[in-house]
Amino acid sequence: MRVEWSPKHLKHTQLAVWTGYFYSATYYHSMFQTINYAGCSIIMEKVVLISVMIGLGALSSCNNPSSDPKNESSEVHESMAAAGDTVNQHTTGFTTAMHQMMNDMMQLPMTGNVDKDFALMMRSHHQGAVDMSQFEISHGKDDSLKKLAVEIAEEQKREIKQLEVRLEALDKAQKDYDPQKKTEGFAKIMNDSMRMMGEMSKMDTSMATDHQFVAMMIPHHQSAVFMAEGFLKHGKDEQLLGMARKMLVSQKKEIDAFESWMDKHKE
Repeated sequence: MRVEWSPKHLKHTQLAVWTGYFYSATYYHSMFQTINYAGCSIIMEKVVLISVMIGLGALSSCNNPSSDPKNESSEVHESMAAAGDTVNQHTTGFTTAMHQMMNDMMQLPMTGNVDKDFALMMRSHHQGAVDMSQFEISHGKDDSLKKLAVEIAEEQKREIKQLEVRLEALDKAQKDYDPQKKTEGFAKIMNDSMRMMGEMSKMDTSMATDHQFVAMMIPHHQSAVFMAEGFLKHGKDEQLLGMARKMLVSQKKEIDAFESWMDKHKE
C-alpha cells in the first residue's frame, strides 16, 4: 500500500524526528562528557555518531516521500548493524575492561594511609589486567601472546588475593598523607599514575585483537611500575613493599616482551 504524504504529515513527521533526535543526542552527549572525564572517550563518540546518522537518515526519508520506505529501512538497518558490529568488535573486550578499571579506581575513597591506598588501587589495577588478559585468551590469535596472557592472569589473581589479605590487616590503619594534595608526595604519585592510564584510551580500536591487547597492556604495566616505585619511597608495610618489588621485576619483564612483540608485528 502506498502512503501519500501531505505537507501537514511531512511537517509533523519532521518535527517528531528532530525532537527525538535532539533528546537522543543530548542524552548521549551528557554520557560522553561523563566518560571523557575519566579519559575514556572511545565508545560514546561512536554512539553519538550513530545517533547523528540515524537522525539525518530519517530526515532524508521525510524529505523524499516518493522513495521506497522498504528499501530505505533496509539500508538504515544495514548501516546500524555495520556500525554496531564495529563498536562491539573493537570495544566490548579491552576498552570495556579499561573503562571498568578506571571507573573503579576513580571511585575508590582514598583513606589517607599510603599502604592501604596502594593496596586498594593496585587491586583494581590488577583486576583490569585480568579482564584484558582473559579477553585475549578467548579472542586472540597469537599463541605466544595468549600464553603470556594466561601467565599474567594467574599471577595477578594471586596478587589480588594477597592484596585483600593486607587490606584486611590494614583496616584500621591511621592516616599518614593527604590524598587531596595531588601536587606532592604519594598523592601526586597516585594522580600521575591515573594520568598515565588515561593514555590507554587513545588506542586505535581498529587494530586486530592481539595488537589491541599489547597496546593496552604496555601503558597499563607502565602505570603499575610507576605506582610501585612511588610506593617504595612512601610505604611502610613490609609485605606490601615486598610485593611492590616483585611487581617491578615481573611487569618490566612483561613490558619488554610486549614491546618486542609489537616491533615484530607492526601493522
